Amino acid sequence: MEKLKRVSAPAWEYMQKFDLAVWCKVYFSHGTKVNNITNNMCEVWNAKIVEHRKKPILSMCEGLQCYIMRKMATHKKKLEAHIRPLAPVQHKKLDQFIKPKSHKWRAIWAGDSERVLFEVHSQNHKVGVNLHKRTCTCNVWQLTGMPCRHAVAALAKMCLKTENFVHKWLTMEAIRATYSHCIKPVNSEEYWTPTNVPRPLPPTIKRAAHRPKMKRRADPVEREMSTTKSKARKAKKKLSKNHREEISVSQSASPAEEAAGKNSNDNPPTVREKQQIVRPPAPSFVPPPIPAPGPTLWFKSQPSQAPNLMPHSSQLQSND
Repeated sequence: MEKLKRVSAPAWEYMQKFDLAVWCKVYFSHGTKVNNITNNMCEVWNAKIVEHRKKPILSMCEGLQCYIMRKMATHKKKLEAHIRPLAPVQHKKLDQFIKPKSHKWRAIWAGDSERVLFEVHSQNHKVGVNLHKRTCTCNVWQLTGMPCRHAVAALAKMCLKTENFVHKWLTMEAIRATYSHCIKPVNSEEYWTPTNVPRPLPPTIKRAAHRPKMKRRADPVEREMSTTKSKARKAKKKLSKNHREEISVSQSASPAEEAAGKNSNDNPPTVREKQQIVRPPAPSFVPPPIPAPGPTLWFKSQPSQAPNLMPHSSQLQSND
């Protein structure tokens, strides 16, 4: 926090409003097995229910029921072909990001009787790993449930499989247990069983004067953040506008006046003085004279318009 305060005091004051367990990984809970806090799932859900929110209650529930049923069936069909012990996402994370980085670390056995304590080091960095408690000094193993690069190096030292030390929530057993149930199909209204219970009356519809709101209600924190961003955006636009005005004013002076200003020993003109400078009139443009048309040349390609070059009949008789 002290480092953040030195970098940006407003950011430090803003982060003081929230609990450290909400945004600082050091204070995150180890029970959730998640090393980040986002609202991606809420955003996806809100985006999917937009088309159903404007419907009546029964139609909305039926639409959501069909959507969840199709989604679960699609996921279950994809996971049936997966035979590895971990979920597909966890296998990708382990094979592409964690194991390649573990080759740069060297594990040294601490000498305990159970062979679970290791000191893993790389150059000047050292961390401690406990395979029995599944802990590491970097705190990544405790947060995510996935062995970190240091733990993978220690497991490789003991020739143990990394998949056996992953938390059970990240395995395929937990995934199959999640999708073990399904959404039951619902019949249409014509197949409903009639009862003696009085039918519920629909509520009185009161249409508002304005258009119905389709967006979700923003949290007060989000409103404050959006207000701060809008203020910063307005300030940036104002600065850019003033900068453009200064550039336009500086370019409005003529070259002769700029040269005179450079040669003079007086102070340079202010912005107001530059605005009062009058540009010289632009020189009038005189178009060049149009040349006279030249003699017309006749070619063989124009036989219909060629002149008659044959001698007259009277000339032929006189020659005879």
